[in-house]
Amino acid sequence: IAVAVWMFSKNKKAKNIAEIFIGFGVLFLGMELMKNAMKPLRELEAFQNMILAFDPNSMKSYLAAIFIGFAFTAVVQSSSATTGILIAMALEGLINLEIALPIIFGTNIGTCVTALISSIGASRTAKRAATIHMLFNIIGTIIFLLIFRNIALHLAIAISPDNVARQLANAHTFFNIVNTIILLPFADYLVKLAKKIIPIHENERE
Repeated sequence: IAVAVWMFSKNKKAKNIAEIFIGFGVLFLGMELMKNAMKPLRELEAFQNMILAFDPNSMKSYLAAIFIGFAFTAVVQSSSATTGILIAMALEGLINLEIALPIIFGTNIGTCVTALISSIGASRTAKRAATIHMLFNIIGTIIFLLIFRNIALHLAIAISPDNVARQLANAHTFFNIVNTIILLPFADYLVKLAKKIIPIHENERE
């Protein structure tokens, strides 16, 4: 319906609204395709063993899951894609929130790779912006790992007790909102740290 409105309507506002619905339609279609593609994993013994090997009480398992999230997101260049795949897996009952949460933490670090790659050959200010993005997500992940991990877990489950996919989305949202609230007052310090990592040249001082 939205594509038809976008193609045939001459009203600019209607076209813009249609584009929004096209975006949502493609997003949900993609989720449905991924969900169906995940079904064979139910029968895959190697995947089942990998899930059973994860111990939420083991820091080693937790760090390994964070690294998996980081590495996968760095490869696909999109934390949204990784999160979408996790949600599709949750819809098929393949993973629970305890397993997915550290992977979500890792995706937030992995998404920094895109900004870092984009800053190659760019101005020093662009490099510093990418560095701040990386610092923001690494510091936020450490804070959540040490302080808010269980809070995020219980809150996400309390909001959507019977829906793991929604729990994942809630936890991801909670991470980014709380991370922003905590680190926003320290924005100037992040800037100073970025300038130390990528120092100012004499010709930039003015």
